[in-house]
Amino acid sequence: VVADAIAKLLASPELRHQLGENGKRLVSHRYCWNAIASNLSGIYRSILEQQPLTKSLAFDKNIGW
Repeated sequence: VVADAIAKLLASPELRHQLGENGKRLVSHRYCWNAIASNLSGIYRSILEQQPLTKSLAFDKNIGW
């Protein structure tokens, strides 16, 4: 199956070009600063919507932090 896919790519410059363009477009949309900021904002928002903890492990003297 993998060998067939490789053979198909080797035989088709157009397919290689199209897959490359699709990959570049995907990366430029998914990993641009606006997308990263939006994703991070969503993460922060979901954290802030959670119930507050009554005791933080980061400040627990018994754990040694």
